[in-house]
Amino acid sequence: MKNAKEIFEADNELMESASLYADEKLAEVLAEHKKRKIKLIKTGGIMILISIIMVFATRSWFTMSKEVEGTGANMTASDSLFEIKTSGQTGLYDSYISRVNPNFTNALQTSNSNQQITWHLTKTNISNTDGNMENLYTGEGPANLSEITKLESPDYGLSPGDYGTLKFTIVPKTNEAISLDINLDMSCFKTEYYESGSQAGYQKDVFTKIADNANNHKIIQYANSHISFYYKADENNDDVPEMHLVKNGVFSVENITGETEVTIFWAWAKNLVNIIDANVDGLEPSGSVELRDAFFLNPSSFLEDISGTETFSSITISSSVENYSGAVSEKVAYLTANANRAAYSSYKSMYNNADQTIGDEVGYIMLTTTINLKTD
Repeated sequence: MKNAKEIFEADNELMESASLYADEKLAEVLAEHKKRKIKLIKTGGIMILISIIMVFATRSWFTMSKEVEGTGANMTASDSLFEIKTSGQTGLYDSYISRVNPNFTNALQTSNSNQQITWHLTKTNISNTDGNMENLYTGEGPANLSEITKLESPDYGLSPGDYGTLKFTIVPKTNEAISLDINLDMSCFKTEYYESGSQAGYQKDVFTKIADNANNHKIIQYANSHISFYYKADENNDDVPEMHLVKNGVFSVENITGETEVTIFWAWAKNLVNIIDANVDGLEPSGSVELRDAFFLNPSSFLEDISGTETFSSITISSSVENYSGAVSEKVAYLTANANRAAYSSYKSMYNNADQTIGDEVGYIMLTTTINLKTD
């Protein structure tokens, strides 16, 4: 959401671009801009408030598949070719994990008898974020979960503009090089708050998974688009690893011969302009570019049109287009042209609307990571 100075500068820029119009056209443009500005301030203010106090990240966990590739048969315990190791502290919301699946343990490494472990966390001090989805107690603010989950509490929880990293280590049990598929799955959960009495404002003992059905599909889609995950790999063979968006929930780590640390980067773009400009906090340029590409492929997964009348056809790019980067450049030029400020402002509000829906509907998220032997 823009501050007063930015809004003032935006108004000045708009007035300069409108000076070419007749006086009555200028008055019409400014009046419409003023209405949009008031609406955006109201929407943005609510969005920031709700997101900070309601959206929390739970601890993630690992599962290592033991299915023999291509056969559907199960491996024996002694057949495991690798283990997964994690380190650090437990998360703030661990008590919810057993409600989903009581089989996950607090062990720091998988073993033949224990292939499901929770993900421990370490502080990384990345630009004033602990890097671990605001799920690690830093020694500041309330340590009591009931206080942290109070409706008014701003101390923990995700909000637009946050970013960080999650790390684990692959421990091979063979002398042969192995390649693995890292599968990510983010689930959303609802919670409720007391509205009256001595407990007013405190969270109820409610933790319910949001089913991906017709009623909830948009909620889950917005959460999975706004909170995005990335990995680094040298996919263009120039000996320099680039940051890449995790697409379809999976990425690979190739030719592992010794203990290998894997870093998953995550980011929640604060504003639509950050995506359009390919300048998202926490992401390298290549990661920001891939997020922008994903936006133009499917803008409806990022933008919520309250009226239900927008088709997004003017900003959607087909994956089959011959020159995709050129098509992206055209759409960026369209959205940033002075003549199209009204259109861009509308899409910007729709991005904020989607953030609003995440804040209203999602109480917790849970990231499940399943590691399999690569099959190709």
